[in-house]
Amino acid sequence: MSTPRLPLPATLALAAACAALPAGLSAQTVLTLHPSADTWVRSGFPTTNFGTATELLVGTINPTSGGNPGADVSGADVGRLLVSFNLADPAVVAALSGQTITSVTLTFTVNSTDTSSVSTVVSYSLFQSGTYNAGSVTWDSGRPAPIGSAVSTLSVNPRDLAANDTVLFGSSASFTSLVSSSLGDTLNLLLKQTTEGTPASRELLRLRSVDYTGTASDPVLTITAIPEPSAFAALAGLGMLGFAATRRRRR
Repeated sequence: MSTPRLPLPATLALAAACAALPAGLSAQTVLTLHPSADTWVRSGFPTTNFGTATELLVGTINPTSGGNPGADVSGADVGRLLVSFNLADPAVVAALSGQTITSVTLTFTVNSTDTSSVSTVVSYSLFQSGTYNAGSVTWDSGRPAPIGSAVSTLSVNPRDLAANDTVLFGSSASFTSLVSSSLGDTLNLLLKQTTEGTPASRELLRLRSVDYTGTASDPVLTITAIPEPSAFAALAGLGMLGFAATRRRRR
């Protein structure tokens, strides 16, 4: 059985309709963004700012000694990571104009193995956070709280990670929604151990910051997007108009 095909003139009309649409409309857009700022805060050193540190520590450092951590970590000494991305950059806004974001991931490069950590699988969670000043924030001053539920969670054994390995916080509906709603603004994120204060041992990630030498080890936010459905509808509509016009000419 032969496969039905559009007449050649109609096919040409459809091709012309495609060519008339903005360049790149049918292709997905992939953006890789480096942070506008990052730092970490430590409950065991509640007045210390780590704004220029080349390493970011996340998780339980000491389960029983926390300086002045507050009730939210039950006396443990923990680290939380803060990272921001400038989604108000005109180039970012232009690249994502008329696009639907389909995937968002956040990747970190491991700085070193924390050999003092227990060998066990640990859960770490990524949240939206409030604003902060990387040059002055401490555990006791200016520390933003997690907002809402986690947008991505990773389970990993810190002892299995070596320098230059990467850890990836995968996409989710809430992560893509957060990035979509943050376009034209700054995206502020907070990474912490999912359960703080209760671990009985050290469970620590050691990750590289934007202050580490070069940019190859920077945290990276990867955004994938495709044209909005209305653009595809326009393409289909133009193609059908071309086909209809061809049929009228044949009659």
